[in-house]
Amino acid sequence: MKRLQVWIIVALIVVCTPMLRAQSSSDSHYPLRDGARKPRDLANQLQQGLGQPPIPQQADPEFLKKLQELFGKGDPNAIRDRLQQDPELLRRLEEFAKQNPEIGKLAREQLADPNSQNNPDKSEKIGELLRKLQQEQIERQKGTNIRPPDTGPSPAPITTPEMQRGAGARSPTPPGPVGDIKVPNKDERWQNFARGMEKWLPKTSRDSELGKKMMDRLGKSDFSKKADERFKNGPRVNWDRVGQRLKGSSRFFERNLGKIDPNRVGRAPKINSPRIPEPNLPSMSPPSGPSMGGLQLGGTATILMMLAALALVGFLLWRYLLKPLKQWKKAESDALGPWPIEPAKVRTRAELVTAVNYLALLKCGKPAKVWHHREVANRLGAEDDRRRHSAVALADVYERARYAPLQEDLAADQMDRARRELCFLAGVDAP
Repeated sequence: MKRLQVWIIVALIVVCTPMLRAQSSSDSHYPLRDGARKPRDLANQLQQGLGQPPIPQQADPEFLKKLQELFGKGDPNAIRDRLQQDPELLRRLEEFAKQNPEIGKLAREQLADPNSQNNPDKSEKIGELLRKLQQEQIERQKGTNIRPPDTGPSPAPITTPEMQRGAGARSPTPPGPVGDIKVPNKDERWQNFARGMEKWLPKTSRDSELGKKMMDRLGKSDFSKKADERFKNGPRVNWDRVGQRLKGSSRFFERNLGKIDPNRVGRAPKINSPRIPEPNLPSMSPPSGPSMGGLQLGGTATILMMLAALALVGFLLWRYLLKPLKQWKKAESDALGPWPIEPAKVRTRAELVTAVNYLALLKCGKPAKVWHHREVANRLGAEDDRRRHSAVALADVYERARYAPLQEDLAADQMDRARRELCFLAGVDAP
């Protein structure tokens, strides 16, 4: 059972690691070393080499909406007052103007012209450019191809010493046109993940009708939307990154599970179980169910089913055989037997000590093993004064019988009184 628990923990770690790694910061790469070029700078340099403008930064849709509302008023005094009241908006506007020079130029002209309120052309032009920029961002998120105009043959790829050192012994791949680069959307990523899972499934399972239906349905499901609907404002998990990590897990299973040879798995010993006579029941034809297309399992699936069956058999043996047997043995060991010596026949010090110890267990239970004999007397005499006097008298004689030197014998009257009190507390007839 301990080994089964270890395997379950390992499986949970493999499944949960992608989810934990998905809860990272917004950076999708490790920090670059000192002197290294940022990926966006390299992309801008490549764009400039092709004669294209730099790649614009991704603007916040909410920020674009604020700009449309701000410049839609057309009053430069109101715009200046709003910017003075909100320094953060002014800072973001300055950064946005650097990334979008045309919009920045029009905004500065509108703020500098006191008569711009009577000339709404600039405000309309700014609003039109903002809407155009917002539409371009929406198309870019959907993965729309934006091919630049043909400028002739592409120049040689731009490389830096850092890129050459990072490439190592790998041969450079000739870059294609920038317009051919397409970012897959969520649906395409989930379909790619489904195809990655399909690779390490057993071949016979993939070819069956049930396997094809399952993989087709998995490819069409968008688990990111389902997770967002279920968790809502719960843990912020980047489910796109989870899908990418799971694709790496599928490649791990493809590399390792395929190496398992089913012929190396040892066969279970044959056990001849007793034959139980079966009752003669009327023959009934079972209802015909839908055909599963002859679903067969490969070697890997067979091994997993054998492990699951062994785990189930082990659990059933422990639950219905080993655990009840252990409880029965424990109850049997805790049960008290008959009196080791009858109270009326006690004659020596050793017999008195044995009889009093048994009386304490009989009346007070198993915890009385560690009690002091005075505590036992208090418990035995708690009901009334008659029992309390008898218990105290019996405890006095028990103390002498147990702790006095061995060569000293109890007086006859002390032994007689101890015998009477012992019989009274035990509920048996005294001699």
